Amino acid sequence: MTTIDRIIELKAERNLTSKEVEIGAGLANSSISQWIRGKGKPSLENIIKLARYFEVSADYLLCLSEKKSINDIETSLSEEDQILLSCYHGASAFDRFRIIQLCMNINEEQNKALQNEKSGHAL
Repeated sequence: MTTIDRIIELKAERNLTSKEVEIGAGLANSSISQWIRGKGKPSLENIIKLARYFEVSADYLLCLSEKKSINDIETSLSEEDQILLSCYHGASAFDRFRIIQLCMNINEEQNKALQNEKSGHAL
């Protein structure tokens, strides 16, 4: 299944025309029919618009998850993950950026420590 297949499936489930989806999601005229014909693919911006319009996760549209609803994804998370996600969603755009930056720094430090540990054992 592809992103385009998911869009077609969601349209069919709701008995919508491509035109109705384009207008409702704020897409350019004939976008969907062009994607269906293989003339381009939806941009990240359009994926986000479609996810909001259909009330599904972007991961679902991108075929990275079988779970349509963001609620389905959140209920499969641990309690700690849910708390972190809730804090993230409640944060300002600037604070979200800081949270991501912090997580990336921690991940980088952990990867470096792991590499050092592996290279220490290799000697």
